[in-house]
Amino acid sequence: MTGVASSIGERVVALLDSDDSVVSIVGLDVSEPVQAARKFEFHLCDLATTDLKSILRGVDVLVQIGASTAIANTSEQVLLRCKDTEETRRLLDAAGGSSVRRVVRVATATVYGAWANNAVPIGEDAPLRPNNGFLPASVDAESERIVLDWSDRHPDATTVVLRVAPVAGPGDFGPFGFASSPTAWERTDRLVQFVHIDDVASAVGLATVSEISGVYNVAANGYLDAREANAIVGGTSGTSKLSSLVKRHGRADVPSAALPYLSHSWVIANDLLRAAGWEPKFSNEEILLLGADTARRQPNMARAASLVVSVLSAAWWIRQKRRSHK
Repeated sequence: MTGVASSIGERVVALLDSDDSVVSIVGLDVSEPVQAARKFEFHLCDLATTDLKSILRGVDVLVQIGASTAIANTSEQVLLRCKDTEETRRLLDAAGGSSVRRVVRVATATVYGAWANNAVPIGEDAPLRPNNGFLPASVDAESERIVLDWSDRHPDATTVVLRVAPVAGPGDFGPFGFASSPTAWERTDRLVQFVHIDDVASAVGLATVSEISGVYNVAANGYLDAREANAIVGGTSGTSKLSSLVKRHGRADVPSAALPYLSHSWVIANDLLRAAGWEPKFSNEEILLLGADTARRQPNMARAASLVVSVLSAAWWIRQKRRSHK
């Protein structure tokens, strides 16, 4: 599994470590994970340069946590996202010549795009329409295409792609940024949706050890409209304070290509994954309340103001790359 030092990676390792059907876990990352596991073997490596074939020898399942999830469009992040497609190719090339019989790709639902005519909710059979110029979604879509092409050329292997809604969890502010953005942009008709990081981990765990195949959306049940979301996180007074900070500090950091994701509804259906045995433990309402409570306890509200920039981010990738540059 790649990305094992990330918050999502550590959660998945813990789940698999307690699963009797899992014999061992081979983890790859650019930094060492904080938590240890009994069945865990770690390799400190860069996927762009390491000899992956030797590491994958004897591995049954390959789990790749995608990198193309941050919303800010800095040159460093552009480089990281461009690496994602190359790393996907290298991983699959190595898997094709090894014992790997199952591939799980963890990515984001941004690949559907944010458009005024999106279905509500969006099902897995919808076309991939990443918004023009929004690199995270475009790279995720390209990496997914690489995975599905590999699957066609390896019919004996099973492939699972997980398209994940905006992720939140302990210490993560994604939902708060999404809840405040309708006020900042005066779009109260927009629908919002999230998924808790623990629920993402359980979805990855299911995809790893079960026999499911294909593409699955990962999200909390249902969705909220912007008015409901604003009311949950504190009503007019609580939201207006954060929204004023967002307007003052956050909006300038959001590339124009990302603005549709803050303006249009792009909520996804999770019926297929639930039918496969997965069930989210956290509702959209609970996730918003947890995010709002965390934000209120933060002494530095400027950090909360930058949420609009990071709301689409998978928090594990941001933290992973920060550690790798220390």
